[in-house]
Amino acid sequence: MNLADHYYEQGRKGDPYLPLNVRWAIRVAASVYREIGEVIRRAGYRVREQRHFVPTGRKLRIVAAGLGAGVGDRVSMSLGNVSSSLMTGVTDMKPEAFYLAIFGLSLTCVIGTVMFALVGMNPKVDNYDKLPWNYSIGCAVMAAVLGWWSRRLAIKLPVQ
Repeated sequence: MNLADHYYEQGRKGDPYLPLNVRWAIRVAASVYREIGEVIRRAGYRVREQRHFVPTGRKLRIVAAGLGAGVGDRVSMSLGNVSSSLMTGVTDMKPEAFYLAIFGLSLTCVIGTVMFALVGMNPKVDNYDKLPWNYSIGCAVMAAVLGWWSRRLAIKLPVQ
């Protein structure tokens, strides 16, 4: 099992070289088989005494995680490498696209602010008294920060 774990880790390093349309399926299959190995490991490697399997709920979580990673791969391919850009400000994304992404996020946060405020004004459940307002305030703060950031980025854009 330790050797298999080593091979799984080595295989993950090759993920970026797989075509996008099959990458997530290969990741999911590897994750399910690795999970079967974990089940066998937890059972003390007694493989002849019983059949080992991954419960359906756990498989569904693995598939959902794989699909999420697949969507993330597609987004990062279309936008450019932005994984560390939020922390470092360095990206290979076109400045116009990066500005639009940050500006779009700020507008999304404005919409979130309004929606959560509306839920806070008309709660359907009694114990929903503070949560929507907390979310609304959080969205408003994020909208302000992202709006400020997008204005700073707009200043740096080349004039056409």
